[in-house]
Amino acid sequence: MAVMARDYVEVAGELDGFRKAMLANRRVAGLADVSPDHQAQAALTTGGTLLITGSDSIGDYANFNLRPGRRLAETGRISLLTGALPVTQFHGGFLLHALKVMAFLGNRRPKFVAGHSLGAAAAQIIGTALQVPAIGFASPQVIRDDQPRVPGEGWVMNVVWKQDFVTEGYKLARMRNLGSVQELDSARSHFGIDHVVKDYVALLKADRAAAAPKLSAAWPRPGSRTAVA
Repeated sequence: MAVMARDYVEVAGELDGFRKAMLANRRVAGLADVSPDHQAQAALTTGGTLLITGSDSIGDYANFNLRPGRRLAETGRISLLTGALPVTQFHGGFLLHALKVMAFLGNRRPKFVAGHSLGAAAAQIIGTALQVPAIGFASPQVIRDDQPRVPGEGWVMNVVWKQDFVTEGYKLARMRNLGSVQELDSARSHFGIDHVVKDYVALLKADRAAAAPKLSAAWPRPGSRTAVA
């Protein structure tokens, strides 16, 4: 099957446009299915892209974001996400959230995965495990940094804004991202945490208009036989 490439701006726009539907567990035009589990906060588009939105409550932080040491039992379902690595090598909270998204997917295989913030953590793990192209916006770290690159990481691209208060302030010691990381910078004077998807859409458009853009128009890069970075 041919690898699907997605435009960064377009997929970020889908994350923004379908966010309310994902949070409300409501299917709307353009979505083939929406997870009934509010904690998963995921949807599958009619085009085959798995979208995973970011945190929307204190409960998300209590259950997932702030639980790096959360203990999970080694199970067959977990091993689909962790491969040969023990669960202890992953951020436990993010791994649990990815497991909830996988429960929504069931036996379906998305053509592409995209997530923001908490959803970007799940996108990294799922994209790596399923070896399908994945983009994470405002991506947190999900795996111990003493682990070598694992099979499937080349399918994942993370876009992080240096002015993003959340990702810059939440860097965990001894942890890293899965896949490649592209840091973008903005010299403009601004106010706010620069973390929501709309902020990233504006950043991506500005990078594209720059004399020397850091990102190609799409991921995987045009002309690539695979998504390996």
